[in-house]
Amino acid sequence: MHINGLNNRQGERYNRMKASQWESERGALHQQNWALALKAEIEHKTVIILIISLVTLLVLAGALWIIIIRRQRERENEERIEALQKMVDEYRSAPATRESEIADSSALRSAMLKQLGIIKMVAETPTEQNREMLRKISSIDGKIDGELVGLGKCIRNDRQPLFGILRKTPRQVR
Repeated sequence: MHINGLNNRQGERYNRMKASQWESERGALHQQNWALALKAEIEHKTVIILIISLVTLLVLAGALWIIIIRRQRERENEERIEALQKMVDEYRSAPATRESEIADSSALRSAMLKQLGIIKMVAETPTEQNREMLRKISSIDGKIDGELVGLGKCIRNDRQPLFGILRKTPRQVR
């Protein structure tokens, strides 16, 4: 019986030792599980921060692109306004004409309005060819038939070169 009691005590010690070992392993696994959950949460937050940063970067890039495009359009519109204003000022500053030419003033006015309408149509479509055409129109003080003439002379003496320039397509003006 004594051997039996000894075996029971040793069995109990063994079982207690196994239970203690099992509890310590369970605690270690619990800590590992908690550490992995914490790591996953940190990685999740990092991914969210990266996504938000990327979206913010894209929004900022889009806003910058829109600002650049608008500024470019504003500059182009200012160039058009200056060109049209220059033409109107030159037309208004032209010296008074003789009585025979006064009869033609309504035809000239109609032609100028048509010309301004064509320029407006060209100015509304911002292509490089149209910008070049507007630059040429705004600097009409160039050569026509080998002579240097201003816009006023061109209109009074020979309207056809000016209107010919305006009637050409942007590709023909080059």
